[in-house]
Amino acid sequence: MSSLKLSMIFVFLLFLSSSLFTFTDAADPTYLSHICSEKNFTRNSSYQSNINLLLSSLPSKANGSDRFSNATAGQDPDRVYGLFQCRGDVTTPTCKDCVAFVSKNATQLCPDQKGAIIWYAECLLRYSDSYIFSTAARNPGMYLMNDTYVTVDPSQFHEAMLGLMNEAETQAVNDPKKFATRKGNSTTSQPLYVLVQCTEDLSNDDCSGCLQESIAGLQSGRLGGSSLLPSCNSRYESYLFYNENMTSQPPPAPTPVTKPKAKRQFSSSIIIAIVAPITVTVVLSIAGYCFLTKRARKKYNTIPEEIGNNFTRNSTYKTNLNLLLSSLPSNANRSDGFSNTTTGQDPNRVYGLFQCRGDVTTTTCQDCVAFASTDANQRCPPEKRAVIWYDECLVHYSDSYIFSTAATSPGVTMWNTNNVTIEPSRFRQLMLSQMNEAATQAVNDPKKFATRKGNSTTSQTLYTLVQCTQDLSNTACLGCLQQAISSLPNNSIGGRKMFPSCICRYELYLFYNENLTLSTPPPALTPSPPSPETRPKGKSKISSSIIITIVAPVTAIAVLFVVGFCFLTRRARRKKYNSVPDEIGLETLERWNTNGKFSLQNTNGTDSGQSKSKSVPWSVDDASITEVHPR
Repeated sequence: MSSLKLSMIFVFLLFLSSSLFTFTDAADPTYLSHICSEKNFTRNSSYQSNINLLLSSLPSKANGSDRFSNATAGQDPDRVYGLFQCRGDVTTPTCKDCVAFVSKNATQLCPDQKGAIIWYAECLLRYSDSYIFSTAARNPGMYLMNDTYVTVDPSQFHEAMLGLMNEAETQAVNDPKKFATRKGNSTTSQPLYVLVQCTEDLSNDDCSGCLQESIAGLQSGRLGGSSLLPSCNSRYESYLFYNENMTSQPPPAPTPVTKPKAKRQFSSSIIIAIVAPITVTVVLSIAGYCFLTKRARKKYNTIPEEIGNNFTRNSTYKTNLNLLLSSLPSNANRSDGFSNTTTGQDPNRVYGLFQCRGDVTTTTCQDCVAFASTDANQRCPPEKRAVIWYDECLVHYSDSYIFSTAATSPGVTMWNTNNVTIEPSRFRQLMLSQMNEAATQAVNDPKKFATRKGNSTTSQTLYTLVQCTQDLSNTACLGCLQQAISSLPNNSIGGRKMFPSCICRYELYLFYNENLTLSTPPPALTPSPPSPETRPKGKSKISSSIIITIVAPVTAIAVLFVVGFCFLTRRARRKKYNSVPDEIGLETLERWNTNGKFSLQNTNGTDSGQSKSKSVPWSVDDASITEVHPR
């Protein structure tokens, strides 16, 4: 009898523990926040059907090891773009459960809205009627904070938190999951845990820029906090809030290998034998590439008179415009990233040009120009003139002569809603100084492009960029940049001014490709004095080694050059570039504030308010504004 009771008790406890485990495993994910777009759809419309189709398809994609996926549903103009990103430390079943739960819950949180961003602790779900893939969207954003303040040495706590965050950001950028954690001690007795993550479709540079902005938004003086952006997030706590068993630490530094002393006598010869042929080959490769890709620019002497602003459908002007736009991408394989051309005869002649940003690759330039040329007809269908700015390139066409002329109207000013709080006058003085230095360098640069960086404070780096279209003279370029720089907003931590013939921009994060820029003029080369060399008498025993070290790198580099040239000249597949799909009036730019509300700002295209452009396509990955909505 006693044995029977014990068996019954054991079975009851086993059932109870199993029930508790099942209950815990099936618990709903932890809700953090959500934001719905302001654009609505009609009930029972094609767009709503596409949303339902997309949301029902996402959970089935959550069984992958990378815990990320994106998808589309429907066709334009009712196409829906969506993605999910699970936190890098959660298991595959937890990821799938979270995505399934959020997909069902999304239409309840945003029942009539075309777009939504929904944050849970375990996953993020996002969908929109605009292209959102491979783009660092930093706005709108949400900031969560612990109610408890740091009481012991808050400055040291904040410094330790930022140090760990920056280490995690560096690791996450190079991690396949774009995810990293760090732990350390804020004081001798208090641990500190941090976590950062980007969506996996971002490039390393976009992920780094997004995380830097997210980390900068974290509140100081609190024991914990989170900064949630559409494309990345960061969080810190004084307790362990992630699964430490599912996270990886950076690999240890490789142990240096000690070479035998017997081979040290050949080091000088080998170094000379390697460096000399590599240097000569690289110089010859660059010269050969420039010669093969160089194309002579055409000169245009006639300047037609201006005619009406709109053209008639199926007219000769429309035919010439289509011909011009279709010809621009083929000229975007130039190494200088600029070209201008005309099509047709007066009075239906069309003038057009493109200018790629000086730090983008030839492939990126060609892809951007191809996309912008196709996109132009959709953005400005009946207009004879248009200026379309993307982060990677500019396309400008008109029925009037636009070459070698500094056009400073229309223009667009954009700025970050966060103001400079520490020494704003010193910040602006430094920004203007860097801008003027960059302008001076750009005027004398073949690409009319320059960047600068410096420290606005002991812990903050300021990055600036300026560029003119390459057909401008030095004087015209300098005048255009000076007007653009003087129009930059006051007291904002980031901003830009865009004219048809020049642009300037500054941020507190690295927003350009530093590897493809010369942020400072190259130093003059100082010849090194030749080191004495003792030659042995008779036949040298190292002649075979030297021959091998000369022939091997020269042969390898020659092969790589041929392969690289073929790759650069091959047209890359067309990529999507993110831009707002509808026309946006210059007079209204809607901005997202940190209090979670939208406010309307009136801005003119130029300081004088004489903007004539009817639409300004703008990339939503821009950090100077948080959200741009179509009119």
